[in-house]
Amino acid sequence: MKVLIVDDEASQRSGLAAMLSAWNMTPATAADGEEALAKLADFPADVILTDLNMPGLDGFGLLQRLRDAGDSTPTIVLTAFGNIEKAVRTVHELAPIGSSIKPIQPGVLEVLIRRAGSHAGLLADKRNLERQLSYKGSLGHLVGTSPKMQEIFSLLQQAAPARPAC
Repeated sequence: MKVLIVDDEASQRSGLAAMLSAWNMTPATAADGEEALAKLADFPADVILTDLNMPGLDGFGLLQRLRDAGDSTPTIVLTAFGNIEKAVRTVHELAPIGSSIKPIQPGVLEVLIRRAGSHAGLLADKRNLERQLSYKGSLGHLVGTSPKMQEIFSLLQQAAPARPAC
């Protein structure tokens, strides 16, 4: 499972990356939301683990930008105890898959990440099933079951972006 860690504190990023590696996950890190968006172009994360409060593009802004771009990567928000109100607002408005309060409890975090990874797998299965259904005679408003139409549908699916650009 690929996990993108977004936190402005280098020690948090490296500590989380080491923890995830020990859990046989593949971590990548970013210091803020802007760097995370750039990193996602080359690192298709299954799960995003982001701090809520950061200079520049914070966790809330990152979630907004991902949502606006149509990116449904499951996200877990980390926050310090004093920022509970902002965390609640984030959960209410942007619906990350989970949240955790710092200091991080490794057992709880592992469960959240694995649950988010399962959610990511279900989303991938859903997209795959939708793609398979599109080969059964229709694609959007296009309809046809002839071999030529199926070939056209296949080409259109291959040309479509696999993941919205952020």
